Amino acid sequence: MNILAVEPFYNGSHRAFLKGLQDHSRHNIIPVKLDYRRWKWRMHGDSVKLAEMSSHITEDIDLLLVSSMTNLPAFLALTNPRFAYTPKVMIMHENQLTQPMPEGEERDITFCYINYISMLSADKLLFTTRYHLNELLDALPAFLDRFPDDKHYNTVDQIREKSTVVYPGMNLKVFDDQPDTRHLNKRPVIVWNQRWQFDRNPAMFFKVLNRLNDIDLKFDLILAGYPAP
Repeated sequence: MNILAVEPFYNGSHRAFLKGLQDHSRHNIIPVKLDYRRWKWRMHGDSVKLAEMSSHITEDIDLLLVSSMTNLPAFLALTNPRFAYTPKVMIMHENQLTQPMPEGEERDITFCYINYISMLSADKLLFTTRYHLNELLDALPAFLDRFPDDKHYNTVDQIREKSTVVYPGMNLKVFDDQPDTRHLNKRPVIVWNQRWQFDRNPAMFFKVLNRLNDIDLKFDLILAGYPAP
């Protein structure tokens, strides 16, 4: 198949997923992507740029694969009628309804609504964890309570029915030549491999480590994350 992959936020896990798909899929993955600066503008307004970029793709597209940063209804309207009958799959890297917020910053429901109508516009939603899917489904009714008239609670079931969990693959070949030394470990090994930003909650991680230390549990710690830019 020819798969058009639309990614307004080509960075981090979004980039790793798309690059891995290009490298390992038996299908022809055709990327349309933008860099990661100004994520709010990427999500809110860059459908114009993405639609213009896709107009230069000459292949017949069998599947439209978009990330959760895509304003899918806007993209479809601006490319109409090209993808009107093309199957549409959205990969839910994250969602704006439950994404952790920086201290002192309020959630902008404009981006929640973009996620909401984009999920309704897709034919299939792919979540990378069951926790993420359940967390979103639990948050949707409270979000719909903000609506001033019809709450459209039935759309929660629509989103649930089109959602599935697909764990992303990882290329671990780099470790093939490394010896397995796990049997040499005298103590449990704890690894932190996240970036040091609020949404990963490093403070909570170290609170847990302190509690383990308080009960005199011996462990080895590997800190492999990277600081915020």
